[in-house]
Amino acid sequence: MKMEVQRALRQCPLSDAVLVQIREDCLCDLARVEEILRDRYAGREAPWPTKEAESIREFVLQETELFPWQLRELETRLTTSGLRVPGRAKRYSFPDGVLRAS
Repeated sequence: MKMEVQRALRQCPLSDAVLVQIREDCLCDLARVEEILRDRYAGREAPWPTKEAESIREFVLQETELFPWQLRELETRLTTSGLRVPGRAKRYSFPDGVLRAS
């Protein structure tokens, strides 16, 4: 459904200001999404790309309130948090939940 909303927003004849307002109204709490990811993938690595099993991208789109236009911001947040695994493939490593600070 979220991909359909994004597609509709790209194709609709609304003004830029209205589109921005709709996107802002649909934003979710990225800190909460990161927390959900840390809990789900605690103690292991997970890929970002959609074509891999356990894809972070697909999980957040299907199981959280995050919309596609927030994906880039989430990626930046995960990278800034030091979770990105160095290398060409987009992979993230999540510390074990027990070791994580509250």
